[in-house]
Amino acid sequence: VWFKSENQIDKATAVSGSGPGYIFSLIHSFEKGAQKLGFSKKQSRELVLTTILGSIYLMQETKKEPDQLAKSIAVKGGTTEAGIKNLKNHNIDKIIYKTYMSAYKRAKILGKKN
Repeated sequence: VWFKSENQIDKATAVSGSGPGYIFSLIHSFEKGAQKLGFSKKQSRELVLTTILGSIYLMQETKKEPDQLAKSIAVKGGTTEAGIKNLKNHNIDKIIYKTYMSAYKRAKILGKKN
């Protein structure tokens, strides 16, 4: 992606430049949660990584929107629906946006120092 302004670069840094750190933090949390359910560290890693990789592959192959895919597997009254409701009740969209904004604001500060 080509950006025409420093501001766009700062925003891209917040999303993509810092993104791997966010993903690794989420993976860590997913693994910790799986371990609390009783899976070993090795089992947790395999379950989490194959789930993430499979989800990405499905999204690439179907070219469907992520919310559309989530809805398609969230059976009414089922386990996925229960988990997604929990994410929404804890305002996952707001958490991710605030994460991006924190990094974006920091990128702007660091840009001014240089």
